[in-house]
Amino acid sequence: MRRTLALVGLLVSLAGCAGTPLTPAAPAAPTATPGEPGPSGAASAPSSKPIPALPQFEAVPPPPDTCAAWPNALPATGATCPVPEEPALRAALASALGLADAAARDAALAPLEPCAQFEPGLVRALRAELVPTSCADRMVEPWLTERRKELGLVLRGAMVGRGVAARLSRLARQVPQLPQPYDKRTFEGFLAGELGQWIRAQAAAIGGLSSAGVQLPAYGKAQVAVEAGLADLRFAELLREVPLPQELAADPELAEEYAASLEQELEPRKERGRVAALVGLKEFAQLGTLQDPRVQQARALLSLLWAGRRVDALDPLKGPTFAPTAPEGTDALLAARLPTFFAAKLLSPQLVREAAVRDALVQRGLPPDFEDDLEALSEDAAAQHALAQARLRRAELYWTTADFAAAATAEARAAELDSKRRPDARLVEALASAMKGAPRSAAQMMSQGPLLPASLADVRALSELASQPGELGALAAWDAATLMSLVPAVERPEEHWLQIAAYFERAAKLWGKDERAPAARQLAAAARDTAKEIAARQRQSAALVSPANAGTKPPAATQR
Repeated sequence: MRRTLALVGLLVSLAGCAGTPLTPAAPAAPTATPGEPGPSGAASAPSSKPIPALPQFEAVPPPPDTCAAWPNALPATGATCPVPEEPALRAALASALGLADAAARDAALAPLEPCAQFEPGLVRALRAELVPTSCADRMVEPWLTERRKELGLVLRGAMVGRGVAARLSRLARQVPQLPQPYDKRTFEGFLAGELGQWIRAQAAAIGGLSSAGVQLPAYGKAQVAVEAGLADLRFAELLREVPLPQELAADPELAEEYAASLEQELEPRKERGRVAALVGLKEFAQLGTLQDPRVQQARALLSLLWAGRRVDALDPLKGPTFAPTAPEGTDALLAARLPTFFAAKLLSPQLVREAAVRDALVQRGLPPDFEDDLEALSEDAAAQHALAQARLRRAELYWTTADFAAAATAEARAAELDSKRRPDARLVEALASAMKGAPRSAAQMMSQGPLLPASLADVRALSELASQPGELGALAAWDAATLMSLVPAVERPEEHWLQIAAYFERAAKLWGKDERAPAARQLAAAARDTAKEIAARQRQSAALVSPANAGTKPPAATQR
C-alpha cells in the first residue's frame, strides 16, 4: 500500500510542479521609442524593459507541416514596392484583406512588405496575425532574427508576442501513452521516465514562454496571456486523463484519494489560467478591441474555469439599435478589415469624422486616440450615438461598468442634438443606473464569488421604461428581465422569478411578430417553471415543520 501511495503521490506532485509564473495583474503601460507611435497612434516613452528574443524550448513541437503553405522568406534584396503611389497602395492593402481565401490573401499581402510607406515589419506582423496561430512564429522569426534592429519597440513586441503565442498554442496537446493493460511496476518506470520527463518539460516551457510575455508592450502581452491560460488549461486536462494502473484503478478508495489529490495540485494551474485570461482581457480592452477571436477565447476560458462567475452574462443585453453606414472607400474598408492594433497604426484618428470609417471602427474596435477624437465631435449627434455604441459593447465584453455611465453621457449628448435619439438616451441611462451596483471589471467580478451582487437587480428605471409602448418598452423589459435573472433571489424568490417572467412576456407582447419575440416567450416560460419549482419546495418545507408534525414522535425502533 505504501508503494502504491508513493506512486500516486509522485504523479500528483509532478502534476503540480512549478514552472508557470503568474502574469502580473497590473501590467506596465505600452512603450515605444521616443516619438514612435504607440499602439493607439500616440507617441510613448521608452521601454524600461528590453523586448526579449523569441524564446526557444525543446519541448515545443515544430510548426505543423501545413504551415509550409505560408511563405516566410524575407523580401529579396533590392525588392521594390509594386504599388508606389500612396492611395493605390492603401487600396491594394484593403483589397488583399478582403480576400476570403486565406492563402490568396497572404499571397496578396506578401509583395507589399518592401513598401517604404509602411513601418518596417508592419506588413509581416499583419501577415503573422492572419495565418493560423500555430504557424505564426515561423512567420515572424526571420524578421526577429535578421532584421530585428529595423523594428520599433511596439511592433517588435507585437511580433514577439505573436511568436510566443504560437509556441504556447502547440504545447500540452498530447500526453505520452503507455499501452494498456499495465501494472504498477511498468507504470512506475513510465512515470519516472518518459511521462515524468514530458510533464517537467511541458511545465517548464509553458512557464518560460509565459514569463517572456510579462516584458512585452500591451498587444504582445495580450496575445501571450490568452495562449498561456489556454495552455495551462490543456495541461491540466491532459494530466486528468492519464490512466492509473489496473491495481490502483480497481481500488475505489485509492482512486478517489488520487483524484482529490490531483485536483488539489492542479488548482494553482487553474488559478494561473484565470489570471492570464484576465490579463489578456484587460490589455485588449485598453487597446479598444471589440472584435477579436482571442477575446472570445479568453472569455470562454474564464467561463469554463469558473462557470458560476459568468464573464459573458451581459451579452444578452439589448441596447439601442445601431445601423452602421456600409463601408465604402479605402479607409472605411481598412477600418472594417484591420485588427484594432493595426488600424491604429495605419489609419488617422481624424478619420472618425467620416461616418463609414467611424461606424466600422465602432464594430471592430475603437483605439483610445480614435475614441478621444470621436468624443470631441460633441456637436455631431450621429458621432455621439456611435461613441455610445462602442462604450456599451466594451462594457458588455469586459465588464467595464464605468463604460455604461460613459455611454449614457454620450447618448444624452446625442439626444440634445437630435430629439429622435431621446428614447435611446433614456434606455442607456436606465442601463447605467442598473449597473451602478455591479462589479467594476471582469477581475473584480471573478474575485467576488459565483453570485453577482443583489444591487444589480435595481431595475426601477428599466421597469418604468418597460411600461412604454413599442421598441423602447420591449428593449427595457428584456434588459430588466436579463439583469434580474443574474442575481440571487434572497427574499421572496417565487415573486422574483414571476417578475422576470412578466418582463419577458411584456417584451414578447411588444415585439409581436418580430423574430425576437419567440426567445422572449421561451425565457418567460422557463422563469415561470422556476417559480413553480420554488413554490413547490417551499410548500414541502412548510409541511415538514407544520404544527401537525411538530409533536410527532419517531417510530419506536428509532428511539433511544
